[in-house]
Amino acid sequence: MRYLMLLIIMLLLILSKKDTKRKKIYIFSSMIILILYSTFRNYIGFDVCVGNDYNSYVNMFNNIENSKIFNSGFAFNMLLLILKALTNNFISVTFFTSTLLICSVYFVSTKVFDGDNDYIWSIFIFISFGIYDLSMSAIRQWIAGSLFLISFKYIKEKKLTKYILLILLASSFHTSAIFLLLVYPFVNMKCSKKKKVIITIIATMVLFVILQNRLELYIISLIDYSYYIRYINLLDLPKSNFTCFIISLFYLMAVFYFYKKGLNKKKYINLKIDYLLMFCCLSLASTQSPFCNRFMQYFMPALMFITPDLIAMIYNNEKNNKLVYKYRYLLTVGVVVFFLLIYIM
Repeated sequence: MRYLMLLIIMLLLILSKKDTKRKKIYIFSSMIILILYSTFRNYIGFDVCVGNDYNSYVNMFNNIENSKIFNSGFAFNMLLLILKALTNNFISVTFFTSTLLICSVYFVSTKVFDGDNDYIWSIFIFISFGIYDLSMSAIRQWIAGSLFLISFKYIKEKKLTKYILLILLASSFHTSAIFLLLVYPFVNMKCSKKKKVIITIIATMVLFVILQNRLELYIISLIDYSYYIRYINLLDLPKSNFTCFIISLFYLMAVFYFYKKGLNKKKYINLKIDYLLMFCCLSLASTQSPFCNRFMQYFMPALMFITPDLIAMIYNNEKNNKLVYKYRYLLTVGVVVFFLLIYIM
């Protein structure tokens, strides 16, 4: 069923490119299918990903009146309380959270970068790279993640106050989002790409020292002690493997190879590269810490942003990359097959 869903979504998005008169109808239809699929995932059956924490959220919803509302993630607790009073049905939660996430992804893919992105590739990566499936487990975190995606509008427009307010709202749903305040200064730092790479390497080394000495426990306890208690229980869980790091590193090498061959002409490419750098750093750190593994999820959409630029550059740059241009169709098929294999596994 999940593969059929992906096929239908891709067909609708391809049709939106072919039939420009009905473009909005096709895009909207694909968005609705994703929302409905996620909302009713517990009732579809077959091989649908329900989410590891689905039942935990159902129990939280059913007992929200007995919970401490102004505990960690108080905004999420308030949301559950309101939806429980209005509907008394957990489907209202999955509908709200699914709609927020899908709309934010489509908003970023079709609006934020002013057509700079090919939204077909962005949506394909969103589903096949596992971000969509992750959102079905980490429901609360991906409310924060949705707000973070929307905040890229303010990063792009350099509206710091609005960015801070949106991230603070995101952190009221999931405390980990407070660290996203560091994204804005890093992206808007005025220095060369080489210096940013050096800064990223140094930051990764510092992060490793922190993780090796468990200093993150102290930092987390200062910000949210209840989250610290939950995090302690996660320390023995399996950490991330090197898959995301290898993929992000490969993307990073491809970006720097193509940067002066045409990729640097893309309007918002520097912002996307900075986002990819952070993803690369955190994907490596996530192999050492379950907290970084969870936090890394905020940066997985970096591939949604950068893939369309790389593909477009290959297709439109025959002069500087004759060999790459010659085998462009094979490369495209290779990218599709690679992410489909990730999706299947």
